[in-house]
Amino acid sequence: MIIWFFVYIASWWILFEKAGQRGWYVLIPLVNIIIFLKIAKVPLWWIIPLLIPVIQIIFWCSVSYSFVRKFGDKSLLTIIAFMLVNFLYIPLLAFDKEAVYKE
Repeated sequence: MIIWFFVYIASWWILFEKAGQRGWYVLIPLVNIIIFLKIAKVPLWWIIPLLIPVIQIIFWCSVSYSFVRKFGDKSLLTIIAFMLVNFLYIPLLAFDKEAVYKE
């Protein structure tokens, strides 16, 4: 489980770097959420609804969709995978050579 934790963190690190951000931002709480929103190209004020129960589900779906689209995935299945099995999808996206960040 500890090994998987490090793989997961490394995967986020790689995704941040693919998006032109510094990878170590993933290690700083709240900053990593701000960078995640920046990569997804959604307004920064969306961090507030993401912290409110129930409302966060709607905003999380929208942010997830925006984030996944930035790496070239546009199908509904990948968005569902990002939201439901994130711990598997993030490493797959990070180590996929074809997944390139597109502004």
